[in-house]
Amino acid sequence: MGGFLRCLVGVVSLLAAFHARADSIFADSAQFHAALAVPPSFEGFEGLLVPLGTSPIPVGDLTATGGPASHIGISDTPVNGLHPTEGSNFLFWDALVTDATITFVFESPIRAFGVEFNDALDGLGGVLSLETETGVSFPSFLSGTFPSGDEQFVGIIADAPFLELTLTNSSGTDGVAFDALSYSPIPEPTTHLLSLLGTLGLALVRNSCLR
Repeated sequence: MGGFLRCLVGVVSLLAAFHARADSIFADSAQFHAALAVPPSFEGFEGLLVPLGTSPIPVGDLTATGGPASHIGISDTPVNGLHPTEGSNFLFWDALVTDATITFVFESPIRAFGVEFNDALDGLGGVLSLETETGVSFPSFLSGTFPSGDEQFVGIIADAPFLELTLTNSSGTDGVAFDALSYSPIPEPTTHLLSLLGTLGLALVRNSCLR
């Protein structure tokens, strides 16, 4: 019986370790990209000009949608601190009310998302929050008051795949520019590798228990 209990504890411990991955958030682009197993897909909004107030905006494998009282567009003209961080174009989000939102919807499930943004929370300041439709939530990932044009980055690697990611701005009146958006279904370590290791580990524990 003692051997059986030890094996049972081993199985439970292995399963706990196998499922112990946690959702992660990054404020540094280099650290985010270093945590990915493969280079992600990239969207820089180049070659697109969409008037402010257009929604939804399909771009490649994703669609950007402004919530109520949120105007979005794609511009190549820097204005009031809003500017591209790479190339010449950027996605413009004009949040006109408290808790205005912008949602990114992807054609296929992803587990990693990152984007450079600037000019957020200048003037009145406020809070930016992030959540997915699967329950991943990072409230107040950015808070305070920042200089006009200040450049920031946010990236997440989720434990479970998701299709939608929503940003919420508490400011009440704020313009935000997005650029160099990246996304990937394969964070580090890969799902297939984890599944293989988990299967092999369970097999080893089973064989040990049967001896």
